[in-house]
Amino acid sequence: ERWDAILCDLMMTGMDGIALHERLAADHPSLLPRLAFVTGGAFGDRATAFLRDHAVPVLAKPVDQQALLDTIHRLATAAERPA
Repeated sequence: ERWDAILCDLMMTGMDGIALHERLAADHPSLLPRLAFVTGGAFGDRATAFLRDHAVPVLAKPVDQQALLDTIHRLATAAERPA
């Protein structure tokens, strides 16, 4: 399958966004440029450090429609570039 954009909530029970990023980095690193997080903004030290250290786009909830469209466009454009 081909994924042009992957939107994932940063904070979830079970596998959170950080764990998804780690799994993609290990198993499918070519998908990392297609990943963006969505968050309500309430996150702890681990997520704060992760976001500081990784260049993953973040959309704040409630998500602005134009910001969402712009982010998806950027992710899809990244997906078109060879890995």
